[in-house]
Amino acid sequence: MKKAIQFSLFFLISTLSFAQSEYTIWRKEAIQYIEKNDAKNAIVSLSKIITSFRKSPNAVLEEYLLRAKLYTATSQYENAVTDLNVYLLYDSSCAEAYLSKLILIDNQQQKIALLNSALQRLPNETELLIQKCIVKIGIVSSYWEMQQNNGTAFNKRQAAIDIPIAKQGCSELQQLANQSTGIKELYKKICKISEINEF
Repeated sequence: MKKAIQFSLFFLISTLSFAQSEYTIWRKEAIQYIEKNDAKNAIVSLSKIITSFRKSPNAVLEEYLLRAKLYTATSQYENAVTDLNVYLLYDSSCAEAYLSKLILIDNQQQKIALLNSALQRLPNETELLIQKCIVKIGIVSSYWEMQQNNGTAFNKRQAAIDIPIAKQGCSELQQLANQSTGIKELYKKICKISEINEF
């Protein structure tokens, strides 16, 4: 019995050591491919790591985030979202993961919903606060683009709902502007545009 337990422990330690050495090799490979701007092979190496840790994805969250960025860079957006969802399932306190997911969403309201969710967990994360302001302000752009590019009629009813959101974004950005010169310059740049001032 004692020998069986010792053998089991030896086997477990050997398996873990083997997995760790493979992890090191694949991780090194992935970094080398990234340095060579070879996203395709970097994804393959990271996928080997993620597959070998499929029973404990929380052990390789950094690889999920890195692979998501590579998927985004190679226009594999659905795969990127899947990886980011796994990451956020295990760690909902990473601003970088939320920001990476933000750029994959087209709908402004969905972006605001994601940022609201992120800010519930990270209420003082400046970059998330800034992005929320930018998204709110960006809501107005579609009206002018529709009128100028497509000749589509201006939707006054929808504008009446969304323009106040954009103005609120400017007010919030103005409050953040007190924190740094960079934010102050951003406020001057995007909150003095005619589309905002007309309303």
